[in-house]
Amino acid sequence: MVNKKSSFIFYRSFFEASKPLGKEQKAELFDAICEYALNQEETEREPIVNAMFALIKPQLDANNKRYENGKKGGRPITKKKPNNNQKETKSKPNVNVNVNVNANKERTLTPLEIIKKDLAWWQPFEMKNKKQIEDWEKMLLDFNDKIDIEGLEYDLKKLKARLNSYCRNWIQNQYKFSDKRDKPKEDKSGVFFNGVKIADKITRYV
Repeated sequence: MVNKKSSFIFYRSFFEASKPLGKEQKAELFDAICEYALNQEETEREPIVNAMFALIKPQLDANNKRYENGKKGGRPITKKKPNNNQKETKSKPNVNVNVNVNANKERTLTPLEIIKKDLAWWQPFEMKNKKQIEDWEKMLLDFNDKIDIEGLEYDLKKLKARLNSYCRNWIQNQYKFSDKRDKPKEDKSGVFFNGVKIADKITRYV
């Protein structure tokens, strides 16, 4: 008999995303989330519900992967015996296991590579801001350089907050010395999820 998951994590962002939906659409979205999180099954639904679910799915995939890895367990740790001419030494904890790299240690990842590991945060951020910035790649490269100049700690939470503020400043100032006086205006009508527009309107069922 195949063991099925008995629970999963339902994030606040899922609930916030469902608020603009009608009752029937909201029920469809919640059903899609539960079906996929517990049974890894997908079904066709209304386009607006499918669009919402597509943004939520990466987080469910990440949680399912952690769940599967947890079931496998790990190889038991064996303690090596010292040779006759060696003294037994106490093992020291590995301080470089965490994604956050100590400032005094060699950094193997760029700030942006660390941020991109959090797909549930990165994908909505990219969709929201990329269309507002003329040279997206240049902004990202400059951000990496800026972090090194500032000497900011490679902490995921701090890096995401710094990228948010850096991106806002970039958008505000990219036309400062340009002849383009009319900045592109953001269309605030429609349905949004984590700041990302996913539809122009919703048909509500009464």
